[in-house]
Formats: sequence, structure tokens, C-alpha cells
Amino acid sequence: MPLFRTSVLLPSVFPEITYQSQLLALGSCFAETMGKQLVNRKFNASINPSGIIYNPYSIAQLIQRLLSGEAYTQDDLFEHNGLWHSYEHHSRFSSTNKAETLDMINRCFMAVAENMEHYTHVVITLGTAFVYKLKGFDKIVANCHKVPAAHFVKERLAIPQITLPLGKAIREWRQINKELKVILTLSPVRHLKDGIQENNLSKASLLLAVDQLCQQLQNVHYFPSYEIQMDELRDYRFYASDMAHPSEVAVDYIWEQFSKVCFTDATLQIMKRVEKVVRAAQHKPFHPQSELHQQFVRKQLEVITALKKEVNGLEGEERCFLEQLID
Repeated sequence: MPLFRTSVLLPSVFPEITYQSQLLALGSCFAETMGKQLVNRKFNASINPSGIIYNPYSIAQLIQRLLSGEAYTQDDLFEHNGLWHSYEHHSRFSSTNKAETLDMINRCFMAVAENMEHYTHVVITLGTAFVYKLKGFDKIVANCHKVPAAHFVKERLAIPQITLPLGKAIREWRQINKELKVILTLSPVRHLKDGIQENNLSKASLLLAVDQLCQQLQNVHYFPSYEIQMDELRDYRFYASDMAHPSEVAVDYIWEQFSKVCFTDATLQIMKRVEKVVRAAQHKPFHPQSELHQQFVRKQLEVITALKKEVNGLEGEERCFLEQLID
């Protein structure tokens, strides 16, 4: 029987991720999606200390600021429509209180900045080559925060405008963290507001830039999440209702392919045990005091005790079962 789809060839050489790895996911909303896959399985992963960032220039600027450890100040904030914002941050950091906004920004920033020497892997997901420059300042912003479009100039970055700042940021990071492994991906989310042709030009620019970075720098690898979505899953049933974001099924499939290249059989076995415990903790028992359920609870606590020798982050699941245990 013929194969009715195109299979994307996965990379044969790729950085191995284990439960001892320290990971940082940066970039678009797809970086958040894949980062949460890691966090939910109790890998030691941090996600987007500035919130979602779509363009590579702003990602490079964030990396350099993290390396400097320079905290944000009130001068980095501005007020619009009753909220305080930062042009370098996602709107999830915005609030009506200036001090609270700054405190939230710096707490998330320092938690990552203090670990830049220790991360073993960074996963950078590029979303778009389009950027918005703030008029009068010639400043590329990470988020416009619904400030009127008249305040910005929209441009598409040329390939050197992507490779130079991102390459510089990676090189500087390597000066303090020589063993850092970089995984570059291209977000499969389609930026339809830019227009279909413009979205394709943007993605093409990013692909060419990523290819150059992988050739120019050691230990920089590309994972084809974009190609998997576009070629293997090239049907609208693999998109969410907005016809732009991957569906839950698509995300699970891309995660499965990512797992194939990143995890050894030993790590996959640990991950499966973690997944079972997490699912078990989410289960709502009908008869929590029954002997059958108490046996189940004791068994889960035994599994958690064994897993804690290899995995961190199971405290919530352990607490959940201890609360159900009847002495």
C-alpha cells in the first residue's frame, strides 16, 4: 500500500536531553507549548522569562541582557490605557501598578539570569522575521501592547539582521558556558495577519538564517517542527480552530518526534513512569477511603519514592497522594 504522506527526515545527530539537563526555552508561543511539555514531564526547564517573543532580534537582545544580569528599571516601563508595560516583555507582565509590574519582570528575569552559566540546553523557537520599530527611537520592540500602529514602522529583517545578533548572543553565552547546546526550531504557527505570501517570505528568511547559524556555529542544531507541521501534517484537521496554530494532536505528534531524537531509551522509560504518576495524581477517586484506592495510593507513593532518585519536581504529586492516605 502506498504511503499517503511525506515523512520528514529527523536529524541523526542531536543533543541528548536527560533528567539531569537544565533547559531554557525561548521564543514564540510554540516555545511555550514545547517548554510546557518538558515541564509537565518534570524536566528541569525554564520558559520565556520575558514572556512570548516572536522575532529573533528581540530574542538575541534578551539573551544579551540575561548575560549582563542588568535588572530592569522604571525607565524601561511606559503607561498605556491604564496599564504599565515594557516593550521588551509580553503583556502577561503588564498591570495597573508600576511597582508590581517592575517587580514581576525582575523576579522572572533574575531567576534565569542567575542560571545562564548552568543551562545545558537552550531551545530557541523563531516565529517571524517581521519586526516593529518604535518611531523616534529606532527601537525594535518585542511587543506593541496595542499601542496604535502609527507609532511603529513594520519591517522584515534581512538574513544578516537575524544571523548577526543571534550569532553574537550565542557566542557571548558560550564564553561563560562552553558546553551549552543550542536547539533552533521554527514555529509552525502561521502569522496570517501578515498575509499568506508575507508569512511564507518571513518563514523562508528564518529558515535560511537558521541554516547559516547551524553551519557557522558548533553545537547548534535544527529541529524540523515547521516541516513536520507543513509536510507530514498538511491537513487542516491538524490545526486549531483559528487555522493558524497546531492542534493538540499536532503538538503531541511533534513532541513525539522531538522525543525520538532527544531522549535515550533510558530517559524515555523514566518519562513514561513520570507521566503515569502525573496522570494518577490528576485522577479524582470515587471512593477514596476504599481499600482498593488506598492500595493504589500506597503504590503511587512507592513509585514516587523510587523516581525521586532520578527526577525532581514530584513534590506536588507526592503531597496529593499523602493527603489521600489513611493512616
